[in-house]
Amino acid sequence: MTFMGIERTPPALIRIANGAGILGDNLDAPRLVVESGDADYLTLEYLAELTLSIFARVREKDSAAGYAGDFITVQRRRGTR
Repeated sequence: MTFMGIERTPPALIRIANGAGILGDNLDAPRLVVESGDADYLTLEYLAELTLSIFARVREKDSAAGYAGDFITVQRRRGTR
């Protein structure tokens, strides 16, 4: 398989993990998944309906708020800069 001009052999299995499913999930979960070595890719999903409704209520009180403020914390805990 060629991707962007580079010849690659696709892996037989790709393991995808989701480190967050709703606002307030365990912030260490993504780091633990990565450290376990059980995933090739990690997603952080903040668009669950309940989370969006929470963000909307927060934004009503503060127009500068209403986003996943723990995203940077999660990235730092897993060693991303």
